Amino acid sequence: MSVFWGVLAAIGAIIVLVVGAGVTAFVVARMRLRRQLARQQKESAEFPAWARDHGYEYAEEYPESEVERIRGMGALRPFSDFALSRAHHVFYDTESEKARFVFQLTVYSDPHADAPPRGALTVAVAEVPARKPPHAEDIHVRTKNRREPSIHAHGRWVTSYVGGPLTFASMEIVTTGLERHLDTT
Repeated sequence: MSVFWGVLAAIGAIIVLVVGAGVTAFVVARMRLRRQLARQQKESAEFPAWARDHGYEYAEEYPESEVERIRGMGALRPFSDFALSRAHHVFYDTESEKARFVFQLTVYSDPHADAPPRGALTVAVAEVPARKPPHAEDIHVRTKNRREPSIHAHGRWVTSYVGGPLTFASMEIVTTGLERHLDTT
């Protein structure tokens, strides 16, 4: 009978370790998101100046004037089918040859305006210039490295995104990845 209790104790210990690891991973992820949001809060005062220096206009929320332009971008908005998301800290350039947007896509599990965020992505979106042919089929380039953006191209739109709130570092990652993809296609 002691072998039975030994096996049962080992299985119980494994279950406790797995649950403990899951809880620890969740807590660490939430702490990292809060730390990144705090850094974003510090940097946000400089966002309008960065926008002017890089040829963008800046808005804290997605400008109503640009909603119609992105209506066909449903395939490029991660999680749009199963989670509520809002765009914050939007940098946009629609005057030049190609439309460009850089923004934070914040994911919420609750539709209320004061709901806390559950996650965030830094996203850069560009319209393929008219002189280049649109992507005939979807292109997905996923990376496991946090310092490399994932790319999704569909039709005339290309999206580069990385996990985490919008900061100067994450903007650099997604805009560089977007430029690199546009230069190679």
